[in-house]
Amino acid sequence: MPERFLDDEKAKHNVLTFSSGVRICPGRNLAHYEMMTIIANLLKDYDFAVPSDSLFTPERLDEYGNPVVMPRTHSLTVSPKYPERD
Repeated sequence: MPERFLDDEKAKHNVLTFSSGVRICPGRNLAHYEMMTIIANLLKDYDFAVPSDSLFTPERLDEYGNPVVMPRTHSLTVSPKYPERD
């Protein structure tokens, strides 16, 4: 490893998952397709629901008055869509 990369504070914060340019990851498209396939299969086979007593509501605001998309902690109920198939 070249010494110029050993102690570079700026480089510690530069994270490119699949890189870019001539050193781009050859498997990046495969990884994206795999992620999309897995997510599609999960959505096809399972129901995802927020519990009725959840703190998550669209009207919830953070400490600055901005809308919060998701609270820092949350729970999710996952159940099979077709339990008779299992």
